[in-house]
Amino acid sequence: MIIIAIGMVFDFLSSNKALIHFIFLTWAIALGIGGIAVLIFQDDVIFVLGFFLGLFLLLESLHGIFHSYVYARRSGIKGWWMLIPLYVVQIVFGVFIMINPWWRDPGDFKQIIGYAIVFASIVSALKLIWVWPLKNA
Repeated sequence: MIIIAIGMVFDFLSSNKALIHFIFLTWAIALGIGGIAVLIFQDDVIFVLGFFLGLFLLLESLHGIFHSYVYARRSGIKGWWMLIPLYVVQIVFGVFIMINPWWRDPGDFKQIIGYAIVFASIVSALKLIWVWPLKNA
């Protein structure tokens, strides 16, 4: 991970500094930090991955609640309110993954990650169906 991050930083340094290259630099920094975390916390890699996955689910859910309440409600789309309970369930899933200290078995951890990704995909698909395109935004 660190080697890929270093390569991405060198690619940024030799690029024309367009916006996408700054986005790639941000990902390179995050990838480098993740690689360093894996090196430092070798025994707790599963815990670190679970924490970051839970944090991602939590932030994505908060963004979804904000988007549905502010944009979809104002747009007058029917069924926008159904997304809020689904995102609340996704928040509970993310918090459960973040704070659960029992993920020491990689098999259980992969199953929980799979369930979380499938549920987040279903909620995102429903958001796409109900909210897009916004009419009066």
